[in-house]
Amino acid sequence: MNFHPFSFCDAHYNSPMAQPMTPRRLLTLLSGIAVLAALSWWRLEANTAADASDERNARQGQNNPAAEQEQLLKFQGQVMGTTWTVKALALPDEYQALQALLAKSLQSIDEAMTTYQEESELSRLNRSPAKIKVKVSPELFTVLQLAQEIHQVSQGAFDPSVGPLVNAWGFGPTQPTALPTDEELAQLRARTGYVNLVLDAHDSTAFKMRDDLSLDLSAIAKGYGTDQAARALEKEGIRDYMVEVGGEVRVSGKKPLPGGQSKPWVLGIEAPSVQGRRLWARLELAAPAALATSGDYRNFRETGGTTISHTIDPRTGRPVPRLVASVSVIQPSAAKADALATALSVLSIEEGLALAEENAWPVYILERGKEAEAENFTVHQSSAMKSYRLIKLPTARQ
Repeated sequence: MNFHPFSFCDAHYNSPMAQPMTPRRLLTLLSGIAVLAALSWWRLEANTAADASDERNARQGQNNPAAEQEQLLKFQGQVMGTTWTVKALALPDEYQALQALLAKSLQSIDEAMTTYQEESELSRLNRSPAKIKVKVSPELFTVLQLAQEIHQVSQGAFDPSVGPLVNAWGFGPTQPTALPTDEELAQLRARTGYVNLVLDAHDSTAFKMRDDLSLDLSAIAKGYGTDQAARALEKEGIRDYMVEVGGEVRVSGKKPLPGGQSKPWVLGIEAPSVQGRRLWARLELAAPAALATSGDYRNFRETGGTTISHTIDPRTGRPVPRLVASVSVIQPSAAKADALATALSVLSIEEGLALAEENAWPVYILERGKEAEAENFTVHQSSAMKSYRLIKLPTARQ
């Protein structure tokens, strides 16, 4: 076979690859490589996302016969001086791992935010000198920041620094020999005030304006723990669950029933009774949502023929009048519902309802009658609450 003497050579030297490697050609070549690399990365990411989606679908009973084994499992334990219960749709062989995961997530919140352990994050912050920045974890900073938000919107009715006043009225670890005088209350009030805590979101730090400022997050930490347990489940691909920590509840999806059926989660609102536990009403909660209830019917004391509520008004330093028996609040997060329920328990019924209407909060208030022993209650609810299905039980008296 005969070739033209210059045909191959001509073609070779006319090829772009055979041209001198000028800076411009080098830039073009590198750009092409970059495009190919980007396309490869995109395909890898797409495949990874598809795999994760398939796994989530399998966990929820889609395209996987093994998912038919999912059952409504119950988990429980103790934390923050109370109990916790979780019901979730999951595979039975996941029980031990999920129980450990939930216990760990809740215990970590307790260890960070308790005042009963000297080395907890919150205890270290309480011991820190004034105007010294203290680095805190993202979890603690989130709770401190939310507490600040509720403190501001409630005009001081929610205040985690109220601990010294709570102790003075006999609801702390020690019992005082006498009720506080006006002078003592004035001194204690000077030590309180959430405005004396400064937060810096840029470096996740907090510092106190007073050396003796001390915080107690018990009115919000259980709600936050509820949220954290819910997030732990969601990271595992679980979407149908109910989490309850010390009475603060968060739900997602629906409650599974036999035969592959399901229904909305139904929660109970407890009657604010001192004569034993009983339900006042059942609430059908559209998920995802959280419910928190605050009341004084479990923690009060008798002094000189007068019943004193454990709920202290930070603005006056005194126990609130025992007119509000309980307040229930629905919010997307249990932490916010927890804090708002406490704040609205401090405010008068008129103030609380006005604030709920202004912010479109679903709020349900039970007002105590003049004769508390009769346990007759008057219902007050915000406009937003009326969109929820609430069934009052026959034993509930008005």
